Amino acid sequence: MIDPEHADYGRLWSLVNQTTRSRYDRYQRQTERRFDLVRLHCDDR
Repeated sequence: MIDPEHADYGRLWSLVNQTTRSRYDRYQRQTERRFDLVRLHCDDR
């Protein structure tokens, strides 16, 4: 989980919105609650 206080949050939030045509920016404007991000990592073995 990456919360809004995480140093990389802004960069990741921007990437999410680039790939979803700003879906989460639009939704964020409708609420005061800040969203956590979930980062999935694939471990190549």
